[in-house]
Amino acid sequence: MSQIYKRMFVEINIFLSTPLFVCRLFFFIVIAYIFKE
Repeated sequence: MSQIYKRMFVEINIFLSTPLFVCRLFFFIVIAYIFKE
C-alpha cells in the first residue's frame, strides 16, 4: 500500500516540476469542469 502512495508522490512531484504550464492549466480546467457539473 505504501508503495502506491510513494509512486503517486513521485509522479505528482514530476508532474509539478515539469515546465508544461499549459498542460497543468488544462488539467486544472478539466478538474474544475468536472466539479462544476
